[in-house]
Amino acid sequence: MSRGRPVLVVIAAAVLASGCAETPKRTITAQKALERVDGYLQSTLSAVRGGLRFSGRKAAADSESGCTKGMSGSGFTGQVKAEIGYTASSVPADAAARFLDALGSYWKNRSHDVTRTGDHVGAYTDPDRYFLAANYYPERQEIHLSGASKCVWRDGTPRPGDDP
Repeated sequence: MSRGRPVLVVIAAAVLASGCAETPKRTITAQKALERVDGYLQSTLSAVRGGLRFSGRKAAADSESGCTKGMSGSGFTGQVKAEIGYTASSVPADAAARFLDALGSYWKNRSHDVTRTGDHVGAYTDPDRYFLAANYYPERQEIHLSGASKCVWRDGTPRPGDDP
């Protein structure tokens, strides 16, 4: 598995639960969603860096994960999610714990819906419900900071062949 894959796997698992229960006729574009997610992560890093250096930007504006009709997971609508992630390496456990604590507090103070379990902190942004997460991998001493949009149309509206 490549270094960037754990970030996308964590994002995919986290956002699958959110799905795309409602399929709007118009959304922002996938590129705008990617910019918005990255904006959340950049403002987070500006406020809560904790001496860590994040790099290795991995971005995709075409994830089909969770963009289906209903709860069955079938019936792809044609919508996509924008996903982005960064990695900090050589992070000792104590520094990771401080960073995750500060991150959770920062997101909570921004009125995000925050959960914290062990080496993971996640948040749904308010009001647009994008998903942000940080995961610490002690065996590799890495923190992966990632985010994903809700389902959007690639170009802001359905393409021919899409199934709104």
